[in-house]
Amino acid sequence: MAVSGGAVVNNGVLAVADAAPGYSGGAAGAFVVGGTLINNGEIRMGSPIPASTLTVNGNYVGNNARMTLWTALGDDNAATDRLIVRGNTSGQTMVRINNAGGAGAATSNGIRIVQVDGQSDGVFALDGRVVAGAYEDNLYKGSVAAPNDGNWYLRSFSADPTPSLRPEPGGYLANQTVAQGMFVHTLHDRAGFADPYRPDGSTRDTSTAWARATGGHSDGNAASGRISESADTALVQVGIDLLHRVANNQRWQAGVMAGYGTGTTHATARSNPAIARGTVNGVNGGLYATWHGNASDAEGPYVDTWMQYSHFDNTLKGSSLDGDHYTSQVWSGSIEGGWAFPIGKTGVGTVLVEPQVQLIYADYRSGSHAEGNGTVIQDRSSGGWTTRLGTRLYHAPAPGTAPDWLPFVELNWWHNTGGNAIAFNDTVIAQDGPTDRVEVKAGAQVQVAQRWRMWGHVGYQYGNGGFESITGLLGVRYLW
Repeated sequence: MAVSGGAVVNNGVLAVADAAPGYSGGAAGAFVVGGTLINNGEIRMGSPIPASTLTVNGNYVGNNARMTLWTALGDDNAATDRLIVRGNTSGQTMVRINNAGGAGAATSNGIRIVQVDGQSDGVFALDGRVVAGAYEDNLYKGSVAAPNDGNWYLRSFSADPTPSLRPEPGGYLANQTVAQGMFVHTLHDRAGFADPYRPDGSTRDTSTAWARATGGHSDGNAASGRISESADTALVQVGIDLLHRVANNQRWQAGVMAGYGTGTTHATARSNPAIARGTVNGVNGGLYATWHGNASDAEGPYVDTWMQYSHFDNTLKGSSLDGDHYTSQVWSGSIEGGWAFPIGKTGVGTVLVEPQVQLIYADYRSGSHAEGNGTVIQDRSSGGWTTRLGTRLYHAPAPGTAPDWLPFVELNWWHNTGGNAIAFNDTVIAQDGPTDRVEVKAGAQVQVAQRWRMWGHVGYQYGNGGFESITGLLGVRYLW
């Protein structure tokens, strides 16, 4: 123990134990100021196991001062360096907390870093964010059990009071959701409506090249509404038929496709001013195949299937924290079927209703990685099975009828059998939804030239867990 018998005026760095030059890696220590401490500079404490103390037997005055401590961020009993003031405090002191390997945890009263035995009029404020695992600590005067005790505590309780989470878990979950869903599509998203005839009016074999572009915005929640997320996405995907045959009035198609997508994500946590922002950029390649049971008319059944692989580069940056870069991969596949039934006639065509069912599987992988602060991040639940039940109502003009418009409305119910979750130092944060969501689409396809078709729609989804999204799609197809 080092003792100063009288008052001390610190205009530089007052270092204790391991923080002192030449004592790096040493044990915890104690330093006593016998009188008043006027801090015009910085108090610095540190040791491999944070347990150093600076005791001021008189008053403490912080003149826009600084203090740096080490704390093993965790629950109320976490090891920490500490300032002990036997007298009164006044003035302003900025406090920087370094994490000594703590995994993070919810606290009750908090971790006491400043003890004040006298009048506690001084103000201690954090210099930078204090994060570990999924939690974020703030600095409060007074404990939960004794709000007027005058001591200062690191506490993961906010004013709610509920444990204060970081927004970063929501950012990682939003990135994960964007990657899993970016290239998911239905047959009509990819190819519009099937053409029951060639540009010359026959039903002979033909070939097709297509492209589609989509964009959208979505909102959702995690951790029982304590984290809010949003995402903006855009993608372009192109493909070409390698097989297109008509036999016995049945149409067979198969081809290859490739795409590029990008997304930006944003997450906030309740009672926490920090923001987490992410990006998702990916490339995609896959195969598709389609069977139409009626090659000469819009009526009849179809079966469509596809399989894709996508690779993504992701980033996540929280306020005042180092950014994180990581990669992820998604294998996904789909099988879809439907049957168009005529329900009425118009002067230029047929009104049809088309019930549809689709089953999708996605396998998302990103592996474990660590943030700059040491927090280990692991996927705990992602991907799995998704089902879609829907029906489309549309008008198909007779071959050769002008204008060749196919307006439609569509209603879908999507169900996810699993949910997304992520672990921050083994603390699991789960997406609130959507387990179930309802989708409404409205759009049309038009023949813009003899060999060209264009289609598009606007879609809206609403689901549990605060989920909401709006999307738009524009596609084009060339036949020869």
